[in-house]
Amino acid sequence: EQQKLQSLILALLNFNAGFNSYNTQLLIDGVFYEDKGIYLDKDIPDNQRGLRNGLANEILHNKLMDLQWQK
Repeated sequence: EQQKLQSLILALLNFNAGFNSYNTQLLIDGVFYEDKGIYLDKDIPDNQRGLRNGLANEILHNKLMDLQWQK
């Protein structure tokens, strides 16, 4: 009896009225911009501060990995 009641309560908790209506909706793609290669003839320099930050993170990562292997 207790198990049947708990099963019923669980079924009611999981029931969402009208949930199937979400399956019938379709999203239609809009009109997008045409692809253009606007930077093909341009030279975009690397961000030096970003490179320095990446190097610092790599050094820290290597130090942490070395600490793990020293145990």
